[in-house]
Amino acid sequence: RTLELLESTEEMKLLDTCTPAGAAAGTIYIACILTRLRITQRELSELSKVPTSAIRKHYVLIAKGLNLY
Repeated sequence: RTLELLESTEEMKLLDTCTPAGAAAGTIYIACILTRLRITQRELSELSKVPTSAIRKHYVLIAKGLNLY
């Protein structure tokens, strides 16, 4: 699911100005939500070494760009 989301964001050029790590973490977080895999932004932050604020920023950017909420 993460790869599908990344492909969609690339086509729409949503993440052109984002860091690769932040974009990946935000996309993984959305994929977890969509597949009902329970993970918090804090847990993902600890695993990925990406700050929770960056995960949140990328998550919102991607979700709005793909009309997920």
